[in-house]
Amino acid sequence: MSRLGLAWKEAKQVADERGIAITTIRSQIAAILSKIGATRQAELVGLLARLWGGEA
Repeated sequence: MSRLGLAWKEAKQVADERGIAITTIRSQIAAILSKIGATRQAELVGLLARLWGGEA
């Protein structure tokens, strides 16, 4: 799976794979969005796509 594909995983899927609560994943996503000045996950995915040379 590509790195961009990983960015599109559902929060529940990531939480299940890592054995942590979905609220933990959501708070981690919120922290990342805050640090980059984004308000939506789509903005983060777009940024990652540009950094990795892909398309969102």
